[in-house]
Amino acid sequence: MRVLLIEDDSATAQSIELMLKSDGFNVYTTDLGEEGVDLGKLYDYDIILL
Repeated sequence: MRVLLIEDDSATAQSIELMLKSDGFNVYTTDLGEEGVDLGKLYDYDIILL
C-alpha cells in the first residue's frame, strides 16, 4: 500500500514514517504542501496523510 505523508514537523514525520514502514507500507514523505500536491497528481497513492 502506497502512502503519501505530508508533515512539516520532521520529528513527527519521521515517527509516523517509521511506524508505517514497520507495518509494511511504502511511505513517501514531504514537508512541503505544494510538493505534496504535485506528488499527489503525479502518482497514485492508496492514502494521503496531512
